[in-house]
Formats: sequence, C-alpha cells, structure tokens
Amino acid sequence: MVVRFRLDTPNGGRKLVAEKVCPASGSGLLTNAEQRRRAAEIIAAAGVNSTAQIRETTTSVTFATQAERFLEHSRTRRRKPVSPATYDSWRSCLDKWLLPNLGQMLLADINNGTLKELVNRLVDAGLSAKSVNTYSGLVKLVVASAIDKNGEQLYPRKWNHDFVEMPVVKNQRRPTFTSEQVTAMARKTVGKARMLMVLAASTGLRLGEILGLSIADVSDDRTTLTICQQAYRCRVSDRLKTTNAHRVVDVHPDVAAMLNQFIGGRKSGLVFATRRGKPLSQSNLLHRCLYPLQAELKIAKCGFHAFRRFRATWLRKQRTQESLIKAWLGHSTGNTITDLYDRTATDVEHCKNVVGQVGIGFEMPSIVLSVLKNSDTETREVAVAA
Repeated sequence: MVVRFRLDTPNGGRKLVAEKVCPASGSGLLTNAEQRRRAAEIIAAAGVNSTAQIRETTTSVTFATQAERFLEHSRTRRRKPVSPATYDSWRSCLDKWLLPNLGQMLLADINNGTLKELVNRLVDAGLSAKSVNTYSGLVKLVVASAIDKNGEQLYPRKWNHDFVEMPVVKNQRRPTFTSEQVTAMARKTVGKARMLMVLAASTGLRLGEILGLSIADVSDDRTTLTICQQAYRCRVSDRLKTTNAHRVVDVHPDVAAMLNQFIGGRKSGLVFATRRGKPLSQSNLLHRCLYPLQAELKIAKCGFHAFRRFRATWLRKQRTQESLIKAWLGHSTGNTITDLYDRTATDVEHCKNVVGQVGIGFEMPSIVLSVLKNSDTETREVAVAA
C-alpha cells in the first residue's frame, strides 16, 4: 500500500512521489483507519501541507498584490461585505499613502519596523493621529488577509504600538451645533435645504439616510420614517451602515406638518431629489449650501454629522430613555439580558408621546418653500433671509 503526492522541485516544477504505507498483505498490514493515519503522517513529514511550505511558495507576493486581493474580497465576500463608502475610503488610502510607500515590498517583510517607518512618514506629512491609526490599521488588515487553505494566517504578527510609536488619538474633534445655530440656519434657508436641515436636526438621521429616503417609506401622516436604504454618490443602495441602521424613526408633529407640505401631492420617488429624480449630491450640499451658510453666520465649518450630534445631545438633556435614543439613532442597543428584553422602541404610542414631549431643541421656521434653479442639470437651494 502506498500514498502518492506531489512535491515542488527547485526548478519550479512538481514531481510525483510515492511512499510505502504498509504491506499489501500478511505481517504488517494495517487497518483502513491506520493506513489513513500513516499516510497523513508521511505527507506531514514531507511538509506538503505545512504553513512553512505554503509560505515558501508565496514569498514573491508583494503588498500591492495582496492589497488588491484583500480589497476585492472585502467587497464581494458573503459575510459582512464592506460598504461602498468604506471600499472607496480604503481605495483612496491605498492609492495615496500605502502603495507608494509599501507597494513593492514583499508581504513577508512587512513587520513592526516597516510599520514604524510608515508611521513616521505619515506623521511628518502632517496627518492627524486618527488618520495615522486608521491607515496603519489597513496595513494590518492586508497582512492578516494572507491565509492558507485552512484559514490560518501565513504571516501572523504581534504589532507593538510602543515600538512603532503609534500616535495616541485624543481630543478628537466632534463638532455639534447649538440650538441658536440650528434655528439661524433653518431661517436662512428655503426649500430643500431648509427641510433637509430641519429633518437632520430633529431626527438625527445620517445624511445618506436622508437623501435615500423614499416617499413610500414615510407614513401617510408623516410622523414615522422607515429607514431601509441610503444614497451614496448619487446612487441609492439598500445597504445601510449597520444592521441597527434599519429602523423606524418617529418625527415630531411640527416637523411632520412641514414634511407633509414639502412632499405635497407626490406619491413616489425620493423625498429629496433632483429634477431627474436622482439623489442630491452630498458634496454639492456641503460646498454650495452648508459651508457658505456657516461662513455667513460665523459658525465653525463642519459637516452634516453635527446635526446628528445635536439631536443626540438634545435627547440626553431631556432625559430620554437610552433605549429610545439608540433606536432612533440606529445604534447598538447593548448585550445585557435587560437590553434584549427591552421592547420600548416597538411601542408605537409610547414613541409618539415621547417624541412629542422632548421637542426638537430649536425654533421651527415658518413653512415657506421656495426652490431656485441654477442650471439645467442641478437644482440647488439658495440661502436667503427667511
């Protein structure tokens, strides 16, 4: 009885090898189970399936090659594929910082010393501590993504942040708005821009969720919004940031009245759309609406996420139940037994009562909707005095 397997040769080829397991009969004959066990021992001794052997055949893989494999697999895998926004962020990071510095290095040579040199270059380039940590984390993900057929890492690393001198993230900027600032911005805008800002500040929805909001996902009385899709780069996707992002958000009655007038007689399509029915551009909203408005009102420059922080802060000030805050914002509700038992967010009447009691935290502008068109292909709201 023999076991046959192939071995790599020094010239890059492969040869068939046959090793004796036991006699075919008579003294020394092994049982079927013993034969399989002995055959596995012979193959293991030859190093055919060992991590070391596999590593030897992959020493020519560069960081750039593995990075492309990792990126594509992250987008197409069945388990937790990354969102388009995350993919684009990783793609930009690789193209601008990682591939120019590490692209041609062998994956086997990426270690703490390599990471330390990269960190020094990123710090010297003026990147923030948060960015340095994020970009370094992507390096670790790429190295860890090289695995054998059993899912074991080919190049396991114990990363030493003290040796690498990884900068510590502290005092990270998380801007928000005051009630007076939100009131002033709402009064200075009209049409889509006004409705969008009021909705963002009063619900805490992410900008992508607002721009992907369909009229069909708004209740007939406009008091609830079902979040099941988002817009990214002017395209609507049913993939949200997290599982908890799929939720129902209650709307204050005053905001619901404004939203009802804004939607008018429309029965389908997006709540906020261009003349062609496409989602509004996040970049245009920032650069043509929010940033100029902040400059005019002398408000520190920041993005739409500040409205989300404003809403979370206001709800906390009103002593709103934590389970409701997390449910409305789309955050994880926790892992304790009490958290799992809590069904407060599914009590429709309770949620409506609470959202009416806590208020919105700013003064509602008069409901006057006005849209000014500035081109044949884009509709933009112009900031004017209310």
